[in-house]
Amino acid sequence: MTWVEERDTRGPLLPLRGSKDTDGEVRRLLEKFEDRNNAPDILRVVANSERGFQLWVRAIDALMYRSELPAPDREAAVLRLAASCRSRYEWVEHEQIARTVGLSAEAIEAIAAVDDRTPIPLLTESQNLVITIVDSTLDAGGPGIDDELWSRARATWGDSAAFDLLFCIGWWGGMVPLLIRMFRL
Repeated sequence: MTWVEERDTRGPLLPLRGSKDTDGEVRRLLEKFEDRNNAPDILRVVANSERGFQLWVRAIDALMYRSELPAPDREAAVLRLAASCRSRYEWVEHEQIARTVGLSAEAIEAIAAVDDRTPIPLLTESQNLVITIVDSTLDAGGPGIDDELWSRARATWGDSAAFDLLFCIGWWGGMVPLLIRMFRL
């Protein structure tokens, strides 16, 4: 069994909420997600806390729909982070999103090869830069993002989108995998 197939057999730590068993703003927003057939388990677990839910929805809205970082570049980052963190839930959720924004099945498979630090011919130059930045950031003994790498990011996407990439790395490489593990998703 691979890490993508492994599941926590204990089930979620908290109930998976729906619009019918929530109130107020959480109910209103969950109804919108459910109407779009887009209420993943992590959203439904976070709905156990109104404050947590509002924070989650705002962050996802900013990162997924308002970011200046191109969606294919963002999804290359999220998949590389999911593979590096061995976050099955995150991988499964974002593999479909990556296909929707134009990444091929072959490119997605190549992104998962975290031990291979060579450029991926199936990815664009900017997507390969994303992979390099993610790998550099996750390398505990490395420099994080050195000045040359940050300059390349700013030249590729501009200051705002380069910052968005860093925020994506923090969100999907740090907070999300930890919550997934804690919530047993």
